[in-house]
Amino acid sequence: DTAYEEYKQQMEGIAAEFLERTYDPIIMDRMNHKCISSNANYMTRRMSLQLLSTILLNRSNFNVMMKYISSSQNLVTILCLLRDPSPHITLDAFQVFKIFVANPGKPPEVVKIL
Repeated sequence: DTAYEEYKQQMEGIAAEFLERTYDPIIMDRMNHKCISSNANYMTRRMSLQLLSTILLNRSNFNVMMKYISSSQNLVTILCLLRDPSPHITLDAFQVFKIFVANPGKPPEVVKIL
């Protein structure tokens, strides 16, 4: 049981380090511009939003979360998804939106949009 927990923590650390190193190609280029854009199909957007929410809410990805929620461009992307006709996409986008709102150290450009 403890060996599993140690292994899980080690893998989360490795994944977090990888996401920090490759933030732009993975989160910005792939996730934002391809997977959750209005051009992507419903299932791609839905699953990508769920994955994004999971990544951002994982403690080991704190630096990735802070980088993501400090971007006004990311906020605008999520706000556009809140207007999606699908209630499921809207709900998944709202899960990410709450992270922006809950950030006590919002940059001025994010505060201005909110």
